[in-house]
Amino acid sequence: MGGQLAENQVQAGWDLIDENNRKVQVKYLANTREIWANGHDVKFPNGVDLFALVVFEQHAPQSVLVFNRAHIGLLCRRLNKRHGNQDSGIQFTQANYRAVLKDAENMEQQHLISVFGID
Repeated sequence: MGGQLAENQVQAGWDLIDENNRKVQVKYLANTREIWANGHDVKFPNGVDLFALVVFEQHAPQSVLVFNRAHIGLLCRRLNKRHGNQDSGIQFTQANYRAVLKDAENMEQQHLISVFGID
């Protein structure tokens, strides 16, 4: 993804600024591989353009998903989400994660989400 980390480790709202000068908040989601006990409520604080979610399964990083504030509503509709406030966030679940991975190339081409695998 690239960019510059915030100078302060407890920077309010964002963790890095990318090469396009967009503010990015970074969080993680950790679960077992079989059945997730946790989802993540992706919300964009004021002034944050992108939300990077590092997904761990079985204590190992699997991927980084980058959500774009400008397209979050489109992603919610693509994933058939039913929760409220779909233009400002997404309640991200294991089923959503699997759907994104299955159709990552197409979703990236439509600018709905960026997916970075971890080798």
